[in-house]
Amino acid sequence: MVTFSFPIRDLSGMALQFQTRHFAAMLICVSTLFAHVNSGQAADSEVSIAGELQIHPAAITLTHRQRPHSALLTGASTDGLSLELSSQAEWKSSNEAVATVDLFGWIHPVANGQTTITARASGKTVSVPVTVKLEEQPRPYSFRHDVMPVLSKGGCNMGACHGYSLGKNGFKLTLRGSDPGPDYESLTEEFFERRINRHNPEASLLITKPLGDVPHQGSSIRSWKSAASTAARLGPRRSTK
Repeated sequence: MVTFSFPIRDLSGMALQFQTRHFAAMLICVSTLFAHVNSGQAADSEVSIAGELQIHPAAITLTHRQRPHSALLTGASTDGLSLELSSQAEWKSSNEAVATVDLFGWIHPVANGQTTITARASGKTVSVPVTVKLEEQPRPYSFRHDVMPVLSKGGCNMGACHGYSLGKNGFKLTLRGSDPGPDYESLTEEFFERRINRHNPEASLLITKPLGDVPHQGSSIRSWKSAASTAARLGPRRSTK
């Protein structure tokens, strides 16, 4: 049996080796998978919808610039199955000066007013009214709503990271963000405000470590910067709500 190496190395630096029969089996599996995916995509494109399309919710009101709202498009197939069609639909806003909609049905507020969002799929269309009511003054940043979601999405407060009962390298967060109060104190005040730089927020450890600009044993999170900047600007007397 022949064994050969690829110019791909694992974490130890050893070149990966495959036996010919194993490699052939792997090629068969990959080919079968791609054939299945392609056939599935073809089948999805040929789905026939019985009856009318529906958008949920039936009406949408947007009140915050940074909080878009998703619209769920559904329909029933000819064999009685309920289908989710949001990713397959063509979305359009009747007034993009009020609100825009992306490819997946997420509606983003732009300015106060009313508009209509229309979705088209399988030759049928349906619309949903959208009202935008933004406050004249922007809402203050919220640790709970603007920073905590990023900590959770990045996995920072998981049990394998800083959500561990003893923390990691002296930094501890509550598991899965169960209590924003102690998390806020840890980030903004612990160790003489070591993790934030109020004079230069961009230089805060809270930003540079997740970005990989300084040594960090955890993974780099490129989408972290804006939320981390928000946390760095929050003062110790700000509300955690």
